[in-house]
Amino acid sequence: MLVVEDDWLLASEIVRLLESANCRVIGPAPTVALAIAHIEGGQPFDAALLDINLQGELSYEVADVLLARGVRLAFVTGYPKTVLPRRFDGIPLYEKPFEPHRVLSGLLADDAEPA
Repeated sequence: MLVVEDDWLLASEIVRLLESANCRVIGPAPTVALAIAHIEGGQPFDAALLDINLQGELSYEVADVLLARGVRLAFVTGYPKTVLPRRFDGIPLYEKPFEPHRVLSGLLADDAEPA
């Protein structure tokens, strides 16, 4: 699972949660450039968690690359779903603060949708 998050404390919490669920974690990537580097780096993963605002840069480019590769993803952000471009309408969005276990179970489900 690729973790794209610029808040180090939150990223660490997400990584711990994923590892406790026996997920192999790539990242965390705090910038768009590093996220893209992880994607192109060849390490396989089948899902990703993305913060929208990464040090002032939006992660939409990362989401586009992931979707083009068929990778499931969810946004974890302080922004409401209304800020997402329409092309991401079907992507789950969990607003911060969030319950990590809810995000994990949603993302690992085949039809990941927030409750």
